[in-house]
Amino acid sequence: MTDGIAPVERVILEAIQRVVDPNATNQQRLAAYHAIEQLREGPADVLARVGFFLVDQTTNSIAQHNGWNLINDLIRYKWLSMNTDMRLEIRNRVLRAAEIGPNPSIIEQLAGCIETMMEHEWPQNWPSLTEDLEKVSCLGLSQTALVYTVFRRIVENVVTLCRLSVGARKKDLSTALTIEVPKWVCMAIHRLQACSSDDFGASCAVRIIDFLTECVEWMPLKFDKEDDQSGAQLLIALVDALYPHLATAAASLYEHVANCLTGIAARKRDKKSGGSVIEAFFRQAPLETILRTTSLAAEEAHASKQHYSYLKALAVLLITLGNNLSQEWTRKDEKPPFFDIYLSAAVALFYHPSMILKYESLEVFVMLKNNAILTDDPAFNEAIEKILVHMPDAMQRRDVSSRSEDAVYRHFSQMDFDSEMERQEQFIKLRTRIQPFVTACIPKHLTRLLSLVDEFVFQRTLNNAEIVPQEWEPMQKFAKFVLQTAADKGAFNDDQFEALFMVSERLVDLMYGSSDWNRISEVMSVHSAMIFVYERHPESMEKYLQLLHRCLSESGGHKLLNRHCISQILRLVNIYPKYFESKCDLIVKICASVEDKISAMQMAQLVQILAALSNIVPMSQKCQLLEMAVTPCVSYFQGITDHLQSAQTFIWMNGFDVEAPTVFDEGDNRPDIQRRKELRRHLTTIEGVLQQVNSESPLGNALVSIIPLFFQMARVLHDLYSDGLDQRVHSSYGTDIAGITHAERQLIYCSNGENMEALTGRSIEEKREPNTFAKQFINDLNDHILSIISLLSSKFPSTLFNLPQIVSLLEMTTWNLNKIPSFRLRFWIKKTWKSLITNCPSNRFECITNLFSTVVEHLQQRLDDIWKEVCSIDYDAEPTEEELFNEHLCAVLSREYVNFLRICYLANSTEVCITDEKKPQHMPGELGKWLIEHEIGLTSAVKSSFNALSWRDTQCVAKAITLCRMFIETIPWTSDEVAVYMLMSVLSSIQIHGADPALFAPLSSLVFQTYFVFRKFCNVLTEVLAQIPNISRQSIETFDNKIKEMITGNVAVSEKEKKTLMKHLLQPLVEPLLSEQHKRPFTLRELPPLYRKPKIAKDPSLNNDDIDVSVLFSG
Repeated sequence: MTDGIAPVERVILEAIQRVVDPNATNQQRLAAYHAIEQLREGPADVLARVGFFLVDQTTNSIAQHNGWNLINDLIRYKWLSMNTDMRLEIRNRVLRAAEIGPNPSIIEQLAGCIETMMEHEWPQNWPSLTEDLEKVSCLGLSQTALVYTVFRRIVENVVTLCRLSVGARKKDLSTALTIEVPKWVCMAIHRLQACSSDDFGASCAVRIIDFLTECVEWMPLKFDKEDDQSGAQLLIALVDALYPHLATAAASLYEHVANCLTGIAARKRDKKSGGSVIEAFFRQAPLETILRTTSLAAEEAHASKQHYSYLKALAVLLITLGNNLSQEWTRKDEKPPFFDIYLSAAVALFYHPSMILKYESLEVFVMLKNNAILTDDPAFNEAIEKILVHMPDAMQRRDVSSRSEDAVYRHFSQMDFDSEMERQEQFIKLRTRIQPFVTACIPKHLTRLLSLVDEFVFQRTLNNAEIVPQEWEPMQKFAKFVLQTAADKGAFNDDQFEALFMVSERLVDLMYGSSDWNRISEVMSVHSAMIFVYERHPESMEKYLQLLHRCLSESGGHKLLNRHCISQILRLVNIYPKYFESKCDLIVKICASVEDKISAMQMAQLVQILAALSNIVPMSQKCQLLEMAVTPCVSYFQGITDHLQSAQTFIWMNGFDVEAPTVFDEGDNRPDIQRRKELRRHLTTIEGVLQQVNSESPLGNALVSIIPLFFQMARVLHDLYSDGLDQRVHSSYGTDIAGITHAERQLIYCSNGENMEALTGRSIEEKREPNTFAKQFINDLNDHILSIISLLSSKFPSTLFNLPQIVSLLEMTTWNLNKIPSFRLRFWIKKTWKSLITNCPSNRFECITNLFSTVVEHLQQRLDDIWKEVCSIDYDAEPTEEELFNEHLCAVLSREYVNFLRICYLANSTEVCITDEKKPQHMPGELGKWLIEHEIGLTSAVKSSFNALSWRDTQCVAKAITLCRMFIETIPWTSDEVAVYMLMSVLSSIQIHGADPALFAPLSSLVFQTYFVFRKFCNVLTEVLAQIPNISRQSIETFDNKIKEMITGNVAVSEKEKKTLMKHLLQPLVEPLLSEQHKRPFTLRELPPLYRKPKIAKDPSLNNDDIDVSVLFSG
């Protein structure tokens, strides 16, 4: 096969064959790669000879592919070292290959060679390029595909992806593209019409349309100065050339067309050229084609993923058109032409079972709702009502498991989502979008919405229609959202309100007449959306209360129904306090009568009603109600004081030192299991009561005797992490009973609030084992204690911080701090320590001295250690699941701690980083000033803030910048060591995060501020700057002199000058993007600049209204 071939060509051809040979060994492949790389680095003439030799292997597409790649490397990296004759020879051979017509498999490689030559020579040394390539494109479909691939690549590299470095060549190429692209587009329109509808013609059309897609959103339209309508005509011509191909499925042409039309629709109105997207699209033929193809694709989407992808592309097109229409349409006297056809296409998408298409369709109507003119259009309002009919169905959570009967929904879910978590995310996203949309529809479509609520919810419920369990939730949510939102807006007229009241009464009667507790529970969930009707009919509330009382008394401990009843009574008390001010005895009677009818945990929840009642009654009754609510709890906790002295007594009390019950349901009668339930019940009661009362309540004084016990319990829970304590736990509970649960692990992964609805509840992966129950029990206790201490400090700070033993109590919250796992510390920071420190009265700040210093000193050291471990993870190998979790946990803990410092130190600080420099957000608050003045934990807080700048978490860095700015400006530093440390910390952050545009500006500003403040007394800062790689001594001296002039007040520097100065100084420190780090550098050929017509300077001495024309032509 290789007989008669020169040695180099033979070696390279064999190397290419060896690389693709599945039977070759790794050593053979490495040797082949080495031979090819040696060729690339060798002489240009040899590389050219071998490259064209490979290209000539017409029967070997792999050899041709590699040959063109070698020639592309030759042109890119060795073009400047070639003589003129060699350049011309290469160009001519490449163009001859283009004229012959390349194999479709090597079009990209050949186009890359032409495009690289354009980067070096065009337009100055290749002015005839457009004419040359136009001639090539006329030779056949293969040549046409090649030419428009060249055009697409040059536009991508110069405009879209900006792969060329900024400089004169990029500017020249951009200028040339601005001039030539409209001409290329006109050529493309003509060539597109010549493409046949077979597979080969469709493939050529795809190449043309991909080029158009790169251009249509940014290209200038007015290229004919004598024709003011050229822009509008070009847009119309583009749309007319494209939309007929929306029905061509070959090579997925219709999807490419839809993407190109989306690019056109995304254009803003060009006032200079007059090009209007609305005028181009809103014509009968294009819109009817879109509607027809949408319907056809929807019918076939279930059978073909290709059709479904096209349908999603059409949805994006409709959204983009809707966005443009909502912003641009301002004609009050008319609607957009053929607007009803456009709306029909959008409605058709919402009827599709795909959640993604429903969401995209809804986006269209949300955008159009923003245009006040369009919302008055009858066709638009008719389309809205068609959408509203399907809202209850869209809000239903579908079962897409293999056992589900919803095969259609399952089919599209499998095409759209890789996991159940992704599907739940999209469902939550859709439901979140539906709610504001329905809110916006209430003013004009309330009658229709009420009829839908009546039809889909009330009538089905009242008529005992067959309702599957999955339907109750969307029915209840839809009814509650529509009715409650309309009630809040005061949108009901008298007739509508009375009609709803009658329905409410019928639902109550229905529940009264039923003994099916499951059905009563579901009907009550629907009725809960209507309790606002009692505002005008308070006399009917007593009947409803009697129903709730009956359910609690007679349901036989039906957990879900009892939970509904308790929550309903609590809602009524909070919503109608005036009514219940005189009904206090009735509520007390209900609570007392059901005490032995409901479970202990439900009674703990019922007690919250008494706490809520205490907010609305006189002081004498208030104390009685609170005494009824908490006296049993106070007695209980006083009785178990001895059991909360240590972790050992806690383990004995809760039976962790004896064998666990094999079946937990059978272990309910065991004393230790009973003690666990009692402890959880009383903690739940105290937490619930604290949540319901207001800050004026006397509850704080009522709990004074047991407040120390909650802090003692916190110490005991911390002690569970002590070394050797596992030996006291029975082996049947396994190890680490205080470890992390599955739900807590998921909370760490989803710490930004994503998937929270989807991940609530216990995972099915968790087995009902003793260790699982033990972990959940300890986790629940921690949550209760955290909440109770936080609520005490926020609602009753005077009571809490005036306790004589408060300092020792606060120290208990930091007991055994070194052993507490990081996942638990996160909640202590977020809930409790932050609340204790920030709610402390100013006259008692000395109480929190030890607490604050202990927390910041420990967290500063712990986070430094954790980040060292995270940075040592070897990502070249596959990280373990535990390593990935620790990385997430590290980021979450770091964010919570930085937020904690911001809230403690800064005035009016929020957890959102504010970057508006016009509003100084870096001033310390009252607490912050006191902490700084008394130097409480100051060293650790400053270290943490500046160390956070180098953590590989952009959220932490963005929030820490404000803290660092405050520390620099507020504290009168005089130490050279501090100055060097702070400047080095900020420079290290620039090195790590400088490539992020959102962080470079604030970080460079922080560098400037640090240098400016410390340069007044520190003379070694220039030596710190000298460590920046590739920085000249002259640049440092220039910067240093500028700062010294500013310090002395001899010069004023604007913000723009500061930014420019810092950018030039710090740019060598910024790490290049990962995509640029291993990119081989190349230099484009320097060419003379393009000729630019000089501007005629205006003479201010001349009167613009009376210009002497002869001046313009004077020589």
